[in-house]
Amino acid sequence: AVNNDCKQARCKACLRSFSIREGKSALRKHMNSEVHKEHMKTFGNNILITHTSFGEAQNVSAMEDTFVYHGVKHAHSYISQQCTINLVKDLFASCSSTAKNLACARTKSRAVACNVFAPYFTSKLIDKMLQSRFYSISFDASNKGNIKTYPFAVQYFTDIRVKRGILQFVDDFSIK
Repeated sequence: AVNNDCKQARCKACLRSFSIREGKSALRKHMNSEVHKEHMKTFGNNILITHTSFGEAQNVSAMEDTFVYHGVKHAHSYISQQCTINLVKDLFASCSSTAKNLACARTKSRAVACNVFAPYFTSKLIDKMLQSRFYSISFDASNKGNIKTYPFAVQYFTDIRVKRGILQFVDDFSIK
């Protein structure tokens, strides 16, 4: 994204910004342009091109995302996640500006887990499932307190073993 505009992209080879509203066709159009092709001839050979490091905001985002991923992988609650972030901020605030700028409490952790990681890993799961010869999809309903939940689970075979995953997890509040 260019200047936080998610509808713009910047090509590193020709240093031009272009609209990506049309998705894949916009990328193809840019890649087939004469300007881009000309710059690509020298892009790989240019020793003066250096890859810039991430800015502070990207480092903070990467650290926050890493903590959220770790929390989800090990089934930590979002309250535990918030406590861990606060501990890291306190421990490393004096020696790391990245740690000092962390701000990933319960709400943001949930947003990253549900809106970033869940779609990504769900698509990965579907891709792996579709590559297998045999798979099954099942669902059931269960109650947790006064909320009824409906997990959609998948089981598929790889060359090595049987794998399982959750495709979708719906609760009463999502249905309404």
